[in-house]
Amino acid sequence: MDIGVVGSGMGRYTLSEFLDGTREMGAQCLELPAQSGFFQGTLNLDDPAAVRREIEKRGLFVYAVGGGNDFVQPTAEALEAQIAKVRGQIDLAVAMGCDVVRTFGGEPKDGIPAEEYPDYLIKGYRAVIPYAENKGVYLAMENHGWITNDAEVEVRIVEAVGSDRMRLTVDTSNYRWFGLDLTTIADYYRKVAPYVIHTHLKDGSAERGKMGDYIALALGEGEIDLPLMLSLLQQSGYQRPLCIEYEGAEDGKVGLAKGVAYLRQSGN
Repeated sequence: MDIGVVGSGMGRYTLSEFLDGTREMGAQCLELPAQSGFFQGTLNLDDPAAVRREIEKRGLFVYAVGGGNDFVQPTAEALEAQIAKVRGQIDLAVAMGCDVVRTFGGEPKDGIPAEEYPDYLIKGYRAVIPYAENKGVYLAMENHGWITNDAEVEVRIVEAVGSDRMRLTVDTSNYRWFGLDLTTIADYYRKVAPYVIHTHLKDGSAERGKMGDYIALALGEGEIDLPLMLSLLQQSGYQRPLCIEYEGAEDGKVGLAKGVAYLRQSGN
């Protein structure tokens, strides 16, 4: 199975340095940020064909585009702007030769009742999913932030959107970062596994607390039950790349390389 890396923890490097490091650590693919200016300002998405050439000449490929959106919006105009943003990310995925856009759901807003948040996400995804279907791209919502770090909410949204192109990105560490206990997280893994089309494999420890006190670690160095998640993905028939994200204190190249070695040693 191919192994990929996520560029979000590699902002101190130029694009060329990131790509060279990805190849050197033995990964085959990557999640590419959807915004220009990343990698010390060297990622220029005004010319996606040139970026794709830089990636492919190193024998790598883009598995997913790492987008960002917020469908919890107070006005129709604000929502339409977010929908247009995701459409642009879909276009970028097509230009990069990949079929996955990692998306967010949205974040809480003053004046909007918490119980209505999932409905806002469903409305946003329903509006953009026909465009994704037409382009042959999957939208992979991540368990990120306050609303979607809940497997029941995630599954509710996917089922309500009702498209094979609406799927999930599982971030293995975000549930713990959010403050959930390990038993609940194991149950969440079981709930989301059948819907997963992209991964942010991460490890960490909540020994100092959650969120800002959470300790990000390389794969195999923390308390996250990675073998369980990997086993559940296998049982669900997942055969796509496994992508690693690292946000810890070590240099990003070091943390990601440890993750690649961990997956190789575990037989993936």
